[in-house]
Amino acid sequence: MQTKKRKYLVPLVLSIAGILTSLGIVSIYSRRIVQERPAFDSVVALPGDLVSDAINLIYIMLPVYVIEFLLLTIPIAALMLILNRAVRARWYTQSVVHMGERFDVYRMLRRSVAPALFSLSFSEAILGYAPEWFFAQPELGFDRTIAYLYLNPVFSLNGALITLAVALAVYMPTWLLNDAGIVSHLKTEELENRLCPDTQSVGKWYSNFISGFALLAYPLTVFLQYFYRWIVAPPTGVSLPNLVIYSSLWSLMLPLLLMAFVLPVVILNELLLDRFTPPLQGLARQLGAGEIYVKNLGDVMIDVSQTLDDYTPPEE
Repeated sequence: MQTKKRKYLVPLVLSIAGILTSLGIVSIYSRRIVQERPAFDSVVALPGDLVSDAINLIYIMLPVYVIEFLLLTIPIAALMLILNRAVRARWYTQSVVHMGERFDVYRMLRRSVAPALFSLSFSEAILGYAPEWFFAQPELGFDRTIAYLYLNPVFSLNGALITLAVALAVYMPTWLLNDAGIVSHLKTEELENRLCPDTQSVGKWYSNFISGFALLAYPLTVFLQYFYRWIVAPPTGVSLPNLVIYSSLWSLMLPLLLMAFVLPVVILNELLLDRFTPPLQGLARQLGAGEIYVKNLGDVMIDVSQTLDDYTPPEE
């Protein structure tokens, strides 16, 4: 139990550090923007100026992510499970795999990457459809140096925090499906055809598709938002080498800051795993899923080698 608790320490510390860093950055940067344009307000739905909006948004979104996890994860995961079953019913069936329980710090950190990239990649596109009473796009008329140095990072972070709610609604159910061990695999009769055995977690079936877009979209998004538009029309007083360095730093730092907001939900998922996975496994069994018990790799290799040693090819 002590070891199990210790695995949460590193993600928790990194999360707190990232959230505090985000608070410091948006506080300092938004104050500089307000000096230039006191009337500018990005999150119109929140009272106050840009400074209070940027800070309050962080305080508001963190509980939203937690509530979202508690209320939406199981229902959406159940819908994903049913949809996967329906779409692949012709060739595939489902099973519940009884797996090991280890899920270390590295895997917890890695789990937070895709939602962060998704929210950063699609925040501008998604918030472009937001009504003006909720979220205002940056206006023209800012000094380009102020816009590049301060407004761009604040807008990226604010927008991504809002879009992260959408990303988590998609990714959290896939985590639960993976942790429940629910897989989709070819039916036995399909293996009589010349097909490689195909077994994939139902959660990964969804997340791989979504993450593929996010991984491709983020480099393009960050290139357009932090390099291209500023190299074409450089801000005053910022040399090209400094522009490249500053943009590169933000390109690397933004995903890390967003990961800090995902990690609390990853930790919560681990803490509630024993309560949240049984309902999904029960639904899978009701839909006809079987049971698969996986031996450890060493045992499997021994079994295979013994089978091969004892195997005698048939005579012609």
